[in-house]
Amino acid sequence: MENKQFFQDLKKVYLLSGYDIGVVNEEEFNIFKKYSIDFPKNWFHLDENINFFLLKKKIVIIVLPTIKKKNIKIFSKKLSSFYHKIKYKYKNLPIIVISALGYYMEKELLNNVKEIEILFGSGDGPGFSGELVNNQSTLWVRPYSKGKAVNYVDIKDYISFLKTKKWIYKKNIYWKVFGLGDDIKDDQMIKDIVKRMR
Repeated sequence: MENKQFFQDLKKVYLLSGYDIGVVNEEEFNIFKKYSIDFPKNWFHLDENINFFLLKKKIVIIVLPTIKKKNIKIFSKKLSSFYHKIKYKYKNLPIIVISALGYYMEKELLNNVKEIEILFGSGDGPGFSGELVNNQSTLWVRPYSKGKAVNYVDIKDYISFLKTKKWIYKKNIYWKVFGLGDDIKDDQMIKDIVKRMR
């Protein structure tokens, strides 16, 4: 039975995992609020706003809200305007957009907002390690829904991207999916907490 202790343990697991940023949906936000559990620093709630976060003064993270499909065109214009303002302020930093809109809405969004450099998608639809779209100016990454894996992206030479507006695999960017098989050693502290949660 899920209770306050369960979600306190869940928070501990995420903190021990060492993530720089986290995104929670409306349902998760309401559960944590119900049990008066504060979110870790640099966790974003998917609300009605477009949020952004400067990660270690090296990368700009834009977190998209949840929207209805019928509003995608209006939202695209809003995002494009927001994106240009952020890019003007952080000209020499890469921008990563995080989305939970699902494959088909993300596809339409990328058709409308071609200036997006990197999109980390999620939600309904297929997963893939990386796909270059918009004439190679956008890298689109989506996690697989089954199995244990980590999507890895390495921006190798952002200056060359700024000059050409093209991502070139293995030259100025690299991506790969790492499967977490039995050869990956479990963190014992996290393992103990997860065991208690079951």
